[in-house]
Amino acid sequence: MMSAAQQNAYPTVSVALCHLLERLLNRLLRYDPATEHQLRQLAGKAITLSLTEPNAVVTLYFTEAGVCVSPLYDPAAACSLEGPSRGFWALLLNGQRSLAGSPLRLSGETGFLFQLTHLVQQAEFDWEAPWVELLGVELGPLAARAARFPLDQGRHFARRAPHFIERWLTQELALTPDAHALSQFAEAVDQLRDDTARLAARVQRLQQAIAPAP
Repeated sequence: MMSAAQQNAYPTVSVALCHLLERLLNRLLRYDPATEHQLRQLAGKAITLSLTEPNAVVTLYFTEAGVCVSPLYDPAAACSLEGPSRGFWALLLNGQRSLAGSPLRLSGETGFLFQLTHLVQQAEFDWEAPWVELLGVELGPLAARAARFPLDQGRHFARRAPHFIERWLTQELALTPDAHALSQFAEAVDQLRDDTARLAARVQRLQQAIAPAP
């Protein structure tokens, strides 16, 4: 687990970032009342996320008033998840229902973790609302669609990438010869070289035999 020194290497920056994240999360929840209501049912629970690449700790506290974010590790949290950031993204984007094969390490309530990930995956934020508030009813929807397109494409790619990589590796492995096949190929090349040398010697003898005497 991450040490206290690693957690608090830049305490002022960590607190500021957590405050910003807290405001962002609670503002987003305003645009998805159903998810906001479901998270209120988790009031009193917390989850600690410990990133190892890069080193960072965040604890999310669920309350009746919303989500509170702290830059400190909480040993009393309902569950704690530790690992590289790629593991967290895979968990959220790919709809995993198990941590088998994942670089993440979990301690605490498994059911609580997957309840949270399910809520995140099923969230339906009204992406147009903040743009309408900012730009008005005419430009807001257009800006929202323009901003959401790359996000949808990125999510689509993240979900399909493991399948494409697995298929590519399967095809490449099928086409890659094993050690025995390479050995047989090397022997065949040696045999072909010897046969070529013997054939060249035979052709030379035949040419000498049929050559007219001087």
